[in-house]
Amino acid sequence: MQAGWQPYDQWCAAGEFAPSPEITRQSVELSAEIVTPQPVKAGEEVTVEGRLQRNGADGPVPVADVWVAARVTSWKTEVVGTAYTAEDGTYRLTFTAQKSGPLTVRSAENDIVWSGLASPGQITFEGDPRFSDFSLTPSPVDYEKPIRATGLLTDGAAPIADATVWLLFSPDGENWQKMQNGQTTSEGRFDLQSTETTQDGYWRVLAVDALGAATASSDVHQVKVRFGTHLDQYKVESGPGATVTVQGRLLRHDGSLLGQELPIYIYFMAEGESTWELQGTATSSVTNGTFSKQFTSYVDGYWTAAFWGNDEFTRSNAPIAHVDVPGQYTTAFAEFGASPATVAAGEPITVKGLLTRSVGGSAAEAAADKPVYVYFLPAGSQTWEQKALVQTGATGGSRRRSRPRRTATGRRGSSATRAT
Repeated sequence: MQAGWQPYDQWCAAGEFAPSPEITRQSVELSAEIVTPQPVKAGEEVTVEGRLQRNGADGPVPVADVWVAARVTSWKTEVVGTAYTAEDGTYRLTFTAQKSGPLTVRSAENDIVWSGLASPGQITFEGDPRFSDFSLTPSPVDYEKPIRATGLLTDGAAPIADATVWLLFSPDGENWQKMQNGQTTSEGRFDLQSTETTQDGYWRVLAVDALGAATASSDVHQVKVRFGTHLDQYKVESGPGATVTVQGRLLRHDGSLLGQELPIYIYFMAEGESTWELQGTATSSVTNGTFSKQFTSYVDGYWTAAFWGNDEFTRSNAPIAHVDVPGQYTTAFAEFGASPATVAAGEPITVKGLLTRSVGGSAAEAAADKPVYVYFLPAGSQTWEQKALVQTGATGGSRRRSRPRRTATGRRGSSATRAT
């Protein structure tokens, strides 16, 4: 954007450019359909129709005035027709069929939207060999795990035996690489595999004659690669108040960040049991992959965590960690008193007692270094007033001096005594 003043009379021209706005490009959805019935004869016209929409904040929005190109692929990919999208995002392009092969349609990228790609099917000539029952599995595929292409090559209804078939890969749908080849069986079937699955991209198979010329091509299939993950720095620790903290880090198999928040499911199995129970879900950090979650547990047992994977990343499990939970104590005031029982107004009284603890009915022991709250209830009142907070000593005892101003009842914990 620019604001400016045109030269006029004694005034000179002036102008200023505004800073360019920061724009986040939106992904798009591109559709395409070959509306001309197939097969066709060489030289006949083929029409393709479709629509381009961007993924707006409130849903799909048509994208106008974007260049769209149709390409047919054999060994190489060639542009066969172009058009611009209309106000409603639709387009219609027509081209003369010069060769058969899979058709792809790509929309141009600009400052507002990313490029889109659609694969509407095959341009097929009458009498050409063709693939049927074509399958490419799995999709998505795990990193460096086999991808398998199977199908049937026929000439009309007759199977083509001993034909060379190539499995091809392209990262962008235009530049193709040979990955694996094989021969069709006497029934015209083929079965090809490749473990060169290291990036997202496009796969297809191509039949060639004895001179290496393409005779038939399958449809193009887009396949995403799921990258391996691992959970490291895994640690489970017990803490005060029957707390158990589970923490760790989720990364790619090569140690790099995954670049997104992902759910980590945390499981517990009590000692002596054989069933894992889901305790909750933590979320890995987008900046460093770490996660942490705190639970309450009164039982010893085993803890583990798992990321179950998605379309981009494979699953991974944390090791199993055993945790001893400290026993939960029952506390009681074994002694409590306020003295003297009768005291003049303004003179001090002493409140003292003994706090004990025990586990599961075992013998009581001194509860050292614990907070004890001392309360005061004035005569005729129904509201307790906190007067002091003291810590028990090494033997569980506590002592506090106070000056009464009127007749009252004092309490510590659940016991009470009356002083005058």
